Amino acid sequence: MEGNNGYPLNTPEWKKKAVDWLYEEGLLSSEDWKKKIEEPLPFWAQAAVYQRLFLKLKGALQADDKKV
Repeated sequence: MEGNNGYPLNTPEWKKKAVDWLYEEGLLSSEDWKKKIEEPLPFWAQAAVYQRLFLKLKGALQADDKKV
């Protein structure tokens, strides 16, 4: 059963905050992951998160290079 924010009922607040951060940063895109918060993330999904994180970091580094 789901709560009003897409997470299963009784999901601890710290878990919701951690997952919400992933959405805010654009590292997760599908809201379906909220329903599966206690399930392991499949390898392909981990790869997508790592790729998005890498591109964000790479972009930040390139922006810093232009400031010099």
